[in-house]
Amino acid sequence: VQESREALQGGFIPVLTVKRILKHLLLGIARLHECGIAHTGIHQTRQHHGGHWTNDAIDNWVMQNPPRTYAPERSLNKMVSVFVSQSFPPPSLDELSSCNFKLADFSNAQFVSDQTTDDITPLGLRPPEVVLGGEWNESVDIWTFGCLLLLLMVNRDTYMSKIFTLLTNRPLFKPMVSEIDNASEIDVLILQMILFCGEFFHEDFLKRCPRSLEYFQPDCRPRKFESFVRKPFEKCISDTGCILSSADMAGVTDLMSKCLRIDPKNRSTAQELLRHPWLMA
Repeated sequence: VQESREALQGGFIPVLTVKRILKHLLLGIARLHECGIAHTGIHQTRQHHGGHWTNDAIDNWVMQNPPRTYAPERSLNKMVSVFVSQSFPPPSLDELSSCNFKLADFSNAQFVSDQTTDDITPLGLRPPEVVLGGEWNESVDIWTFGCLLLLLMVNRDTYMSKIFTLLTNRPLFKPMVSEIDNASEIDVLILQMILFCGEFFHEDFLKRCPRSLEYFQPDCRPRKFESFVRKPFEKCISDTGCILSSADMAGVTDLMSKCLRIDPKNRSTAQELLRHPWLMA
């Protein structure tokens, strides 16, 4: 999927294809969660498409692209030739629209009941409960999935919503140090979560997170920021140049709002998301 998106050279994956990718990923996520497993590492390089290359197509491609080697080089006491790595070309947009998509790379997957590490997901994709050292479960995948959509639909790099990312090719959340505010990457990430998700961190949630006092005052206000200018998902998407119909914009942002809830108790499950009207339309 990543290679197909890069081949667009600044263009956008059609909405219907984005929906297909998201539904197929959700089917994989839902099955994992039924087994009590959290993937913990969903991002755009871990979605693969299948069914595009038939045996005949592979044979034809190999005939047209015979093995190549680099110029011989000396290695210790002899000359060696190294083969050039040649990748299959990514599917076209037409081919992509009929591919089956698969969730891949389970090297970071964990049984929720037998967790081995809390060091999961890149910071820009990390859900609030993990950022603040709280307990987590399979809903971490829902947060990350919510961060995926924009990148597929837009074609650029903000706090990483995967829904947002699939649409726009930009991450939604972008942790960064703010020297003016004397704020760390995590301080800025927390601010972005508040501004984009449109909700504050509440006492009930912060009490469950051991690191909350590092970043929040006793009254639940962030330690480093006092001004909070809302930036809704609609604005985040339109600022990337991604043009959607009013129906698609409403559907996408509603889907994101089901995933990107600060308290994991309020996030939808994968099965619930599969029944979302926008994905079913």
